[in-house]
Amino acid sequence: MLSGIRFKTKIDFFCTRSAQLGTISVLLPAVNREVNRIVARSAGIFVKIVREYRSELRKSFSKGLSEISATPGIVLRELGRATPLVGKTLTSGLEEDKRKKIFQSITEVETILANGLYGQGDQSQSHRQQTTSVALLLDETELTMKTIYTTYNDKFGDLITQIKAVPVPESKLYPPSASIDEILLRDCKITNDDDRIIVSEAARLMFTQDKWTAIVTNDHVDLLSNKDSVRKHCLVSICDPVYVFEEMKERVESGLSPIETAKQMSFDFRSLVRVPVDQTRVV
Repeated sequence: MLSGIRFKTKIDFFCTRSAQLGTISVLLPAVNREVNRIVARSAGIFVKIVREYRSELRKSFSKGLSEISATPGIVLRELGRATPLVGKTLTSGLEEDKRKKIFQSITEVETILANGLYGQGDQSQSHRQQTTSVALLLDETELTMKTIYTTYNDKFGDLITQIKAVPVPESKLYPPSASIDEILLRDCKITNDDDRIIVSEAARLMFTQDKWTAIVTNDHVDLLSNKDSVRKHCLVSICDPVYVFEEMKERVESGLSPIETAKQMSFDFRSLVRVPVDQTRVV
């Protein structure tokens, strides 16, 4: 998720330019929730795959898996037989793009299990084959899959630290208006519920502080593809990491704040946020 070469290059670029320019990054509540949910779901599907392999392999042997030596040969053959069945079980009824992602994950788990059968690791192959059962190999693999959650959480934490992102609590944002979600769906064409919440929070932050705000993302499906309509109807910029600095420079050099720009455009920003009587802004 955070280590893909294509996106990693952009993250590195953003971190370097951000440090050079001294830009202020914030961590919106919705972004934090979404990343944690994605990481947990990713780790969860790997664990689920291992458990499906366990279920299928149990059907292949008359003895329990704890009594079957984790060696190639018949176990590897049964692993190959189980793979399409695991895929069928876990992808039934899913859309094609989700099916592809799960099959990629299944391939990763299958390879880890095959490596285990061939005695990959610190122990010698002969010693491992004498002491490791299929049940133990599956247990070890499931534990490895669970560490994905910790690994991704660490990477996310490192990124937040590197860009010096400041967490912004919900209480420090103007409340959303009754119509903001409808505006984001109808006028901005953002169909994903979670993405609408992120844009809503960015708009609320921007008008709370009256400072230009941009959402930095690599999501071309629902966010970057609708960046023009979001800018038109909410004044929030949605940018690829490579282009965000020039866009924000342009907005700052306009000499107008978001609220001043809204007034100049005869745009009522209160259609997006509810401004409390006490208009204390986030500092």
